[in-house]
Amino acid sequence: MASPIECLPNELSLLFTEYLLHGDLALLSRVSKHFQAIIEPILWTKVELHSPSFHEHYIHKELQETEKALHRPYQFDHAVETEYRSDRDSHHDKKALLFVNVLNNRHNSDPGRIRHLAGLVRWLCLPVANMYSEEDGVGACSALASLANLEYLEISAFWNPPYKPVPFSAFPDPLSKLRTLKLRGYVPGEFVSYVYQSASTITELELGLLVHPAGLEMCQGAEEYLLSCARAEERDESGKYVVYVEAYMAPTIHQFTSLTRLYLCRPTPIEEDQDAHFFDFCGFSDFPSIISSEFGVLDEWATLLQATRNTLVHVTLDHRPVGDEYEPRNTSNIEYMIENCHGDGYFQFVDTVLPVFLHEQDWPALQTIQLFGFECDNLDHPLYEQGFDIDKQLQERFPNVRVTTGIGKRILYQYDTGTVVDWGDVLDSPDGFSDHSHSHSHDSDSDSDHYYYLEEEGAG
Repeated sequence: MASPIECLPNELSLLFTEYLLHGDLALLSRVSKHFQAIIEPILWTKVELHSPSFHEHYIHKELQETEKALHRPYQFDHAVETEYRSDRDSHHDKKALLFVNVLNNRHNSDPGRIRHLAGLVRWLCLPVANMYSEEDGVGACSALASLANLEYLEISAFWNPPYKPVPFSAFPDPLSKLRTLKLRGYVPGEFVSYVYQSASTITELELGLLVHPAGLEMCQGAEEYLLSCARAEERDESGKYVVYVEAYMAPTIHQFTSLTRLYLCRPTPIEEDQDAHFFDFCGFSDFPSIISSEFGVLDEWATLLQATRNTLVHVTLDHRPVGDEYEPRNTSNIEYMIENCHGDGYFQFVDTVLPVFLHEQDWPALQTIQLFGFECDNLDHPLYEQGFDIDKQLQERFPNVRVTTGIGKRILYQYDTGTVVDWGDVLDSPDGFSDHSHSHSHDSDSDSDHYYYLEEEGAG
């Protein structure tokens, strides 16, 4: 016999669920099949797996209001104590791993149950701390390919050495309902190619992809490993491994026929031979680095902008000058940007991408252009290389378009691994000696957060 509370209309039941935290909802879903049917869609339809306020904390301050408008479904649990942000981020990385493991059926559950849960997911933002780890990150990308009804996908992928990489096994059909795609960090090229099959349905695209890192640790057998994994199209004429991840877009670049919002971010070299001293030092001077490979990305930017200019409404371009972990010394991000925003990558952009905008052709839907890391107007010092006032040129070219510019952020790399010195976000490096990871927050979590595991077992 149903309990009195189960006799309430679903509308009333949904009202009181608004006041429950994720862990409480998970427990309630296990009380009965009635509550399971009500609560499962709440927990699984829209899934945000970063720690609370993560995106608002790391995004450019000029974009914070836009970010807040997304109303991300952060997972707040019972507060137990104040934690460092880095600890909180790590805590939520474990939640993300739990989510992936459920989709991969690591717990030997009913396959039909897993398909049901995967079919509920429409919106997903996922940090992947161990994309390649044999133990922790098994088939993360393959698991995401099972989300057939996915409309919004956002991935921030950190680097983990691919000692035994797991092959990506895509489902036969693309993610046909995908509308928003945001990829940041070290996302495997095979998965990038797979999601690009949905190009015709994507209306919002954000790319901040990084290539395989090359550091001192990578000098020992790294070239042989990468070459052994590389496909023919990933090598240059001499057989070297030089692919940049945006290159996977080439076959589908003209299929982005519905794109209205575009955000492109890349690490940009300050000097053309910026990586030479590092690779000479490790005795591997001809090894392709993340810096030298980034020049090819601009060609992809130019081609994509040209192909989508008829539908684009909002364009954001984000240049992040590169430095090694010791180079900035005690400089702040602003000081570093003022000195280095007009580096070699800037002038490559002026030669390759800027002409696409300045050429006399229609951009009928364009409303805004946002630039980060290109100009430091009113802050430039005569000692530093002067730029071409890209923002002013664009405003003259598009008098009815709102053109804005921001200082932007730098990217620092570690010598030993060649990876980004990240400070929570895979594309965000520390600002001088200010430790972002030690900023406190009162949105702490408890241990009762394993509802993805609990739910996949089903209710009684």
